[in-house]
Amino acid sequence: MASKDQSYRVGETKGRAEEKTGQTTETMKQKAQEAEEKVHDTAQSAKDRTADAKDQSGSYLSEKTGAAQEKESETAQSAKEKAAAAAQATKEKAAEMAEPRRRRRRRWQRRQGSKR
Repeated sequence: MASKDQSYRVGETKGRAEEKTGQTTETMKQKAQEAEEKVHDTAQSAKDRTADAKDQSGSYLSEKTGAAQEKESETAQSAKEKAAAAAQATKEKAAEMAEPRRRRRRRWQRRQGSKR
């Protein structure tokens, strides 16, 4: 009966070992699954933060570009107005300067005509 008893114990020990191995394997699978999910969540979080940062950078650059374009437009308009004012002033000054010359010329022409 010793051999039957030994055989039983061996079988029982083998069964416990297989059960422990199965439990350990299952635990390792769960741990691996949890680690994989954590890595996935971390990667997704990093991706989201990168996208948010990109959006913020894009908004900031867009805002600054818009402000620069507006300033450029204002500067161009101001330069255009100043150029028009300078052209008008030059035209008026030229007209003022030409008027006495015309008068002098007419007087000269009258004098020349009277001498003949």
